[in-house]
Amino acid sequence: MRPIAFLLRGFLALALFAISLAFVPSASAQSAWVLWKETDDTVLPSSESREWSESHTWTVVMAGPNKARCEAEVARAIEQFAKDRGKHEKVEVKGNRVLVTNYSAEGSLLTATIHRFICFPDTVDPRGTAAQ
Repeated sequence: MRPIAFLLRGFLALALFAISLAFVPSASAQSAWVLWKETDDTVLPSSESREWSESHTWTVVMAGPNKARCEAEVARAIEQFAKDRGKHEKVEVKGNRVLVTNYSAEGSLLTATIHRFICFPDTVDPRGTAAQ
């Protein structure tokens, strides 16, 4: 086989492979996306209780057909979550995080909770277990 023919066949094979990749949709475009809320809650010692506790949880907020829809829901979820708080609560929104601090009537800090809203493909389970 002549070197030029060998190069031409290699180029054609590479071109056909590249064209076939263009028509294969990506896995992320086909899978559903899930909006998760990660919550870190800290209860501080107070005059009512000397206990200090912390907890960490993940909660599904919604599932959507694609990443764009899921990410659009993040802002709506944060807005909905941050409003209608009690008079002894302070809410701060920073990006995809909402910090909620709860104070006693006397003004001492009782709890601090950070809620983070994040989208993952439905094949990802942030709790560390494999999704089925």
